[in-house]
Amino acid sequence: MLKILIVGALYEELKPLMDKLGVFSIKKLPNNDEYYYLQTEISEKKLEIYATFPPDYSKVECACHTSRMMSQIGANIALMTGICAGDDRKVKLGDIIVSKKIIDYETGKQKGDVFLPEIKSFEVANELKQFLSRFVFENPKILVDEKEVNVHFDTIATGTKVIEQDDIFKTLELQDRKVIGLDMEAYAFVKAVYGVNKDCYTFVVKSVCDYANRAKNDDVHSLSTKASAEWIYRFLEKFLNENNFADNLDIKHQVKYESYLNFPALTNSDRKEWFKVIKWNDEFEEFYNDMLQYSENDSSGMSFYPIGNDTFILETLLAMHAYQASYAYSIVNLKDGVVQSKILSFQIPYLEENDNEVSSFESNDILCGYPVFDANTMELELYHKFRGIGDGVSCTYRLEQNGSTQLTRLVVNLFNEESLENEDADIFLEPTNIDLKKFDKKLLRVDIQN
Repeated sequence: MLKILIVGALYEELKPLMDKLGVFSIKKLPNNDEYYYLQTEISEKKLEIYATFPPDYSKVECACHTSRMMSQIGANIALMTGICAGDDRKVKLGDIIVSKKIIDYETGKQKGDVFLPEIKSFEVANELKQFLSRFVFENPKILVDEKEVNVHFDTIATGTKVIEQDDIFKTLELQDRKVIGLDMEAYAFVKAVYGVNKDCYTFVVKSVCDYANRAKNDDVHSLSTKASAEWIYRFLEKFLNENNFADNLDIKHQVKYESYLNFPALTNSDRKEWFKVIKWNDEFEEFYNDMLQYSENDSSGMSFYPIGNDTFILETLLAMHAYQASYAYSIVNLKDGVVQSKILSFQIPYLEENDNEVSSFESNDILCGYPVFDANTMELELYHKFRGIGDGVSCTYRLEQNGSTQLTRLVVNLFNEESLENEDADIFLEPTNIDLKKFDKKLLRVDIQN
């Protein structure tokens, strides 16, 4: 189930969005920080929504509270809602600012009467930035309380002070010419989220309630908090509908792995304990144990590849065969000591005997061959050997952190039988590359040069 964290600087900034989402229950963190919890569905996606505001009104409190929340819940999406000041030359009261970039404009050195800035900034992740840019372009205005407000995708500046200064945005544009919004929490929020989980989709949505000048008042607070809430709800509907988010990994056992599981698994005894948790194909366990009888190495046959956020790809050796070995792959998360896992399934190509034709693709959780996994690219390359002379099939799979896999490349390497009788001939044929997008996956014809 997807987890969404929503933070407001104050309860009044949070409440309009909570009212729109449903009825929340009040819960507490171990340190007694309060938050609001709701299970719901948006765009047919099951969600756990955690809404909260920091115990005190400051950048530091916002960062600390957000970090505590993220560490406890492990959100997939983290948003900040609320109000901000805006540049009256570029925005109107009620306008919505979606953060493309956030700067901490007060970082630097004060040298006498001169401030020397050292700008710290945070930009939205590229894949999220592309979606937001398109979404704002296609929806440049929304209606809130029968008032039309504009939507901007631009830069917000964060500082520690409440500002009442007529020319503040002229000062800020010297540091970043695209600053159109000003608040006290945004930079602290996104950095706290990023510090716990770099893969979490995070940004800030705030509506303009004043211009940070001496004429500021609270007259449009209600409109602004509703505007931010309305836009976030529309974003979630669209974003969740377009993105294939899978539910979180199945929790196999609510156990602390430190209590009895050795990590990483090194011995066969370790393997047996991990097998109780992950439960890969048990038909091969007897083969593996028999194999160890003829080996002096008491090995687990398990390799953990870190892919970030306390998550690993686990490669498990199942059995050795004449030419190659069989493996199982799982995605394993060890966050907070709770073992979460999912066994990966792969589309395996099958060739008819004595025929150069891929007859079918079948889903299987066992791979047989020579695998090489690259944790940086999340690609698994596998060569499956047909015969002793070395021909076979090469496959490349892309592994996703949600536990899905995709076959992205298939190459069939067959030897020319006639060339085997000719010592001077090159016995290797040119590999046949198949663009999977151009073929019916139910029946792929593989043409081999003879």
